[in-house]
Amino acid sequence: MLDPLAMKDTSFHPDDRLRERFAKTYKTAEDGLGLVPGYNPFVTPDPTVRHMTEPSGGLFSTAADLAAFYQMILDGGMHQGKRILTKEAIAEMTKPHEAGDKPLNYGLGWQCNLPDKPVVKGFPANSFGHGGAFGTHGWIDPDRRLIAIYLVQNVLVTGGGKTRDLFHGLVNGQP
Repeated sequence: MLDPLAMKDTSFHPDDRLRERFAKTYKTAEDGLGLVPGYNPFVTPDPTVRHMTEPSGGLFSTAADLAAFYQMILDGGMHQGKRILTKEAIAEMTKPHEAGDKPLNYGLGWQCNLPDKPVVKGFPANSFGHGGAFGTHGWIDPDRRLIAIYLVQNVLVTGGGKTRDLFHGLVNGQP
């Protein structure tokens, strides 16, 4: 999927070119005042350290590459006039599924807002997205044809989710 979308800055196993561009990871300082560099087991300057490829995590990317992927999803599987995924596949991936007749906030690889239980406030019930490691988040609102991508590197940052919530509020025109 990376090649058809020209996602040249996305990889499970980043090379030196990508490693030198990694954002540093931060955590809350021991005294609770400010941020200090944090340990991130996935980000290391040692190129010989390789992690197992996981379908649910470990993919390194950029906002531009993620925007291409999210736009293809928003466009029903199309990218620059070429079919990448079927509309049916997109619909199945991005709809809430059930377990034991109980509606879940999950599709296939995507979190989904439910009318009575939104994952991301301010977005409609048919919106969906995906959270990533260390606070990253992307969300799609098909009604407004809106993509929101929030990239950050934090681990154990006190109140770290507040900035993501603020970002989503601003995207949705909320103070």
